[in-house]
Amino acid sequence: MVKYPKLKQFNWFQWSLLVLVALGLSACTSTENVRSPNAPVRELPTDNTGRVNPETQARITRGQQSAVRTLMRHSRRQVSAGNLTKGAVFLERALKISPEDPVLWSNLAEIRFKQNQLKLAESLALKSNSYAGNDRDLLLRNWKVIAEARSLSGDKEGAEKAAAQVDKYQR
Repeated sequence: MVKYPKLKQFNWFQWSLLVLVALGLSACTSTENVRSPNAPVRELPTDNTGRVNPETQARITRGQQSAVRTLMRHSRRQVSAGNLTKGAVFLERALKISPEDPVLWSNLAEIRFKQNQLKLAESLALKSNSYAGNDRDLLLRNWKVIAEARSLSGDKEGAEKAAAQVDKYQR
């Protein structure tokens, strides 16, 4: 037969202390901001076509742009301090907010190039190009990264094609 050690009995002081702690912790919780399952969902104000009002969209966009600018500034500081990994993390966060921003993709491509992640740098620069539209300066910057990445990875033919694009945008 197994003998179990005798558990120490709680005295009245320990029980009352336990109850007070439990009550104190439960007082820290709040149901004030918890939405009832039957409560209506608050919708963004829309016009009669069902689109979000331009004023509301502009306010949301301004907030997102502000966050993206802040993250880009933090990234630049980290990169200039030599911390490429942290710089990339800030850009990746910004891309979650603004995934179609070609400058963010381009900046991330340059960081990956500096980290000697050549294939990834090329891919990110191409992604930036897909969103760059007619921004010649950005396209030139991206094609330079692509040409260098291809050249360093031994893709001579690809590097020549990218160099032709560099020449095209330098005019």
